[in-house]
Parts: sequence; structure tokens; C-alpha cells
Amino acid sequence: MLLLSASTEQFLDIHELDFLYKKPSFQLIEQLMAQKSTISLCETHDPRYEKVNELSKRLRKISRHEKLIEEERGSEDLYVGYPIVQGKFSDGTVVRCPLLFFPVHLQTVLTSTAEEKQEVWQIEMREEPITLNRSFLLAYSYFNNIHLTDEFLDFSLEDFAKNSLEFRTQLYEYLKNSPLKVNFNKDLFNNQLIPFEKFTKASLESTERNGELMLMPQAVLGIFPQAGSFLVPDYEFLIEKFTQNETYAVENLFPNHRSDEVIQIKEEQLLTPFEIDTSQEKALREVKEGQSLVVQGPPGTGKSQLICNLVADFTARGKKVLVVCQKRAALDVVQERLTQVGMRDFVGNVHDFKNDRKALYGQILNQIEQVEHYQKQNLSLDSFFIERSFTQQSRQIDKISEELQDFKEALFAINDCGISVKELYLTSAVDEDFIDFPLHYQHFNFNELDEFMSKFKQFLAYSTRLNQDESIQFWQHRLSFQHRQASEIAKIEEAILSLDTFVESIEKQSEEVLQQRLSLENLQKIANEKAELEQVKKAIFNEKIFAIAKRNFTEKVKINKLKLSVLEAEVGGFFSGQGIEITLPNAELLPMAYQIDKAIKAKANPLGGIVWTLFSKEKKAIENLVIANALSLSVDDLKKLQERIQRRIDLEKWWEKHA
Repeated sequence: MLLLSASTEQFLDIHELDFLYKKPSFQLIEQLMAQKSTISLCETHDPRYEKVNELSKRLRKISRHEKLIEEERGSEDLYVGYPIVQGKFSDGTVVRCPLLFFPVHLQTVLTSTAEEKQEVWQIEMREEPITLNRSFLLAYSYFNNIHLTDEFLDFSLEDFAKNSLEFRTQLYEYLKNSPLKVNFNKDLFNNQLIPFEKFTKASLESTERNGELMLMPQAVLGIFPQAGSFLVPDYEFLIEKFTQNETYAVENLFPNHRSDEVIQIKEEQLLTPFEIDTSQEKALREVKEGQSLVVQGPPGTGKSQLICNLVADFTARGKKVLVVCQKRAALDVVQERLTQVGMRDFVGNVHDFKNDRKALYGQILNQIEQVEHYQKQNLSLDSFFIERSFTQQSRQIDKISEELQDFKEALFAINDCGISVKELYLTSAVDEDFIDFPLHYQHFNFNELDEFMSKFKQFLAYSTRLNQDESIQFWQHRLSFQHRQASEIAKIEEAILSLDTFVESIEKQSEEVLQQRLSLENLQKIANEKAELEQVKKAIFNEKIFAIAKRNFTEKVKINKLKLSVLEAEVGGFFSGQGIEITLPNAELLPMAYQIDKAIKAKANPLGGIVWTLFSKEKKAIENLVIANALSLSVDDLKKLQERIQRRIDLEKWWEKHA
């Protein structure tokens, strides 16, 4: 909006080309108005004229910059701007910029004459209409508070006369009848340009007056990006939103449609025609779940591959996908990969919003004409067979994935003791000393193991010191001081000091009563059996009970020795071999026998054994039982335990029969 000079690497004053190629500078403008395809500017090198060489150097920089922008962004931003608007808007904002844009390319061409061959700089008219400077019009509308219609903003001058005088006259008439109020300088009708002088912003602010705009007969060749001006309506919409509602935040521009419901993405919902690794699949699933995320990584790590799979997946489901990138090369890579899987007709690649319209519209027309062909493809038998096969394979993948996920969770779970099975396997050493804790390992959390070991070492030291004599059961009869208060220490010390006197007194009394000195421990045992002795004493004084007891003690019971030998052999048979299982209640014998039989069958298959070991609900009960019987969970030991339980069941049946 404020071009102060044309001395930078991006701009060139057209008037500097005056008579460098045997023609006045305004003739270049006339040729542009006439929409001549190519226009020569000057030679690329002239050993006789330094100015030609200097301007050629500047033109080369502009050309290099133009090509760089086109390669990087895909946009064509080189224009000749004529005439130049100079002045101030109504609010005092200074402006100095082109009113019209003539779209051109800059190139060097080898020309031949009768005298010699020479390389010259040329500008080539692009297939794009001559337009008004949209950025200037939007600024004029904003600073002057004047509404300009979209029709006026997008007005094209391609239907103007090709004669320069008629062109300028039509421009004058158009501006006169438009809401744009500028002073159409009479010098514009002189067939000549004036130099584009260098100004400072301060000098323009001091010389120009508010609200006055004048068209100057000046022309500039340079880079004038136009894409940004098309974002202005969006910015105006946002400004209006924030103005109307002060609580409206930036986050409202990106509404979150996610719900708390967990979305299960099945394999058949992933349509990925390109190879995909774990991280890419994870990102793809998160996107399909409704999450927003940033994927970053160095070149060659699969970012474009992920984009292509996302585009293919959502497009296959009838969605529209917009891929935006500042770099043209990245978009070209995505388009090329999608072409490899037959999606070229469904991808529109727009680098320049003006120059690419024709190709895009042609592509849309081709799609419309191919609708019937696409419908036939979708309804063909091959299509149904492919879809059916894809669904079957996808469900098989889901099934295997669920099984592998179960193994993964079992291997990496740390709920039991704070460390995973995998880490235990990788860090354990079977040739080192160990303590087998099959029942109590869950009480030893690895995150708290250091603290436990510290306390255990202290406990071991005290145990070694106090239990040197196995007859001393110090720890079994200890009292916990955990809930004692500091104020009770004195009373405890007093009680300990008085123990010797109390013990001596009690033992002395026992000697006086029983004529035999008994220790405190024996006296305590007698005291504990006092209630039972009182019951025996009471029963003996009953005559009937005393008579029965006397008879039992005096009479001899005659036993059939042969029958006793038979019974002894039968009972001995139950205890031969592995013997019987003695820890289970009678009611649990049959259910446990059934569970052990299931375990033996499962462990006969290697995979089934792993599944049973990791996930069986009966494993805990069986594990406790084999430990009680000094066995292991191996198949051989389970068979031994099965035999013991069966012998116990047979013994119980025998006992019921002979009882």
C-alpha cells in the first residue's frame, strides 16, 4: 500500500527503460494495454552502455525472485503496475501504489537481426485479465468507510479497448461512475511516463492532504502478491464477531465436536492405500476419533505418506479434504502419490487462485462427464468381491490385534507388584539366590522395595541378636508400641523394673501351697486350664458318669483281629503311591478335581498354557493348593495332585460306608 521507491530487488521503474531498446518507456505501457503477447525491454548485456548492464542486473534479480516464489508457493505475483495512486485516505493514512495490474512473466530471449544475434529481456503477458488493485480497493473501503461491492472488487478490464487512448478514456469513465473517488490527472493522457521518485513516509504525510488521491503517469514492474487481499473478508467477519460479543474467544473459532464417548475404530474403517507404520496408524486413528493434533518430524519420516492416507480415507467416505501448505513442492508430492493409486481425477491442485482456475474447472467438467462410468465401477461384481474380502481380512486383523493387546497388557501390567512381567523376565537371574513368594509377592511393591529392605535388615539384625537361643520366643509374644504415647514411657519402665519382684513372689506362694516350687510359665499354663479342670471335677462327682468311666478303664475291648487286618489293608491302599490330599474340605474336592483337569488339558497346548497362566480365574486357587501340597504348576505335578484328590474322594466314600 505504500511503495516509497523502486530501488529494491523486487521493483523496477518502467521509465528507467526509456529508449534503452530504441523506444520510449510509455510505448511499453501501450503494448500492455494492447495485450501484446511479448514485449522487449532491453538487452541483457551491452558493452557500450553501463545503464543497460545495471538494469539487466536488477531484472535478473526480479526474475530470480519471481521463479523462487512460483517454485516455492506456486503463485505468480509479477505485475506491471500503472498508473500510480498517490495521496491520503480520509483518516490520514498515506498511500502510494498501482491502480491497475498487468500480469506478466519476465524472461530472456535470443533474438536475431540482419546484423547480429542478441539476448534481450522480455515480458510475456500471462493468461490472466488486467485487474484493479484489490488491496488498494479494500483499504479505500476500510479507511474511507465506503462499501464496495464484490462485483466492483472483481472487475476485469479485459474488454477495454486495445488502443491506449481509448483504454484510458474508458478507465476515466468507469472511475467517474464508481464509488472510487480519485483525481484522474490530465497528465495521464500525455503519451509519456514520469520517473517514479523516491519519497519518505514523512515527506508524503507533510505534502499530501487528507482524502485526496491522484493518479500519476508512473509505472512499476515488481512483485505484488495478491492472495492476501482475499483474506480480508474473513478478517472482517472475525472482527465483527469479537466486537459483537466480548466473551467470544479465539477457541470458539475451532469448535470441539468430540464427546466423552470412547470411539472404537475398527480395521475395516481404515482405508489406507499406502503403507503405514505404527505411529502413522496411531495418528490416523486419533484424527478419525475427532482429535486435533500436530505431527512433526524430519524429512523422510512419513508425514506426506500420512497425509495421503488421510486424504484417501476421508475421500473414500464422501468427505471433502483441504490440504494447505506454503510450499508448492509438498503439495505436488501429495498429488503425485495420490495419482499412483488412481485418485488423480479426484484431486484439485491449486497453487495460484487465478491462474489455476481454468485447469480446475476443466477437471470438474471431466468428472461430471464420467459420473456414469464411476457408478458402473462401484456396482460391478469385482467391486463387491473386493469389499467383501476387505471386510473379512479386516475383521481377522481386529481379532488378532485384540489377542495381541491382551498379551501386551499382561506383559506390561504393573498392578500386582509395581513391575511388569517383561521387566522381571529381562532383569531376573535364575542362577542367583532367591526367595520363593508365590502367595505373598503382591504385598511387595517394587516402588517401595528399598524402604522395605531397609526395615527388613533392621528386623533381621534384631532377630539374630535376640533369638540366638531357639527356646526364647521373644518375637512371638511381643507387644506393639505403635499406638503408645510418650507420656506412657515412665509407666512402662516402672512395670518392667517391678517384674522380678512379682515373679519371685508368685513362685514362692506356689511352693507354700503345693509344696513344690513352680515357674511362672507353668503357673500360667495351669491358670489357662483352670476352666477345663473345673468341668472334669464337676463331672466326676456325678455317680453315673463316674461308673461309666470306671468301666471303660477296667474292661478290655475284644477286637476281631482278622477284620482289623482287612480294614488296615484297605485304608493303607488309599495312602499308597501319592497318598491323599488332606488340606481341602470335603465339599471342595469334586469342584477342585474338575478345575485341575481343565488346567492339565489347557497346559497340554503351549499357547493354551500361556493363556491359562496369564488369564485363568481358577489359577489362584490351584496355585495355593499345589503350594500346600509342596508341588508346582507343571503338568506332571498337577497330575500328582489330581491323583491325591481322587484317592481322598475314594477314602471319603469308604469312610461313609464303614462309619
